[in-house]
Amino acid sequence: MQYPFNSWSKFLQHHARQGNESALAILRSKKEKALPERPIATSLRQTPADTPQNTLASVTKMRELFRLEGIKTQPQYSIDTKGTIIFKLPSGATIRDTGAEFHFPANDEQAKYIASKLAQARWGNTQLEGDVVTSKSLDSVYTRY
Repeated sequence: MQYPFNSWSKFLQHHARQGNESALAILRSKKEKALPERPIATSLRQTPADTPQNTLASVTKMRELFRLEGIKTQPQYSIDTKGTIIFKLPSGATIRDTGAEFHFPANDEQAKYIASKLAQARWGNTQLEGDVVTSKSLDSVYTRY
């Protein structure tokens, strides 16, 4: 008998890439309490073709930001074994969504701007410290999305 995954983390990563919020929450919960992300209320009307049913909320918001900013490519992303969503921008810079923070390269203005926009969509009231954007209220980290 052959198994498609050789570890629990690989199994969870696969399901998170397929849009399973619970799998992402389990990956993120290894060190801290994490709840599944809720769908994002967007300002734009989207057709079903624009928003696949099996997409993580953070990925959906990143796609919307790409459209609003006129970036013609689709956002590339991966998910590591800790549940961090790693977005790769066209410039080659990365934004890391840990569920509680957004990390970006300090010298990349586009990455800083997009990370700030993602954080505002998630938490509303955010703070920027160096190369990290977080919620001003730690209690709202998992309740806003």
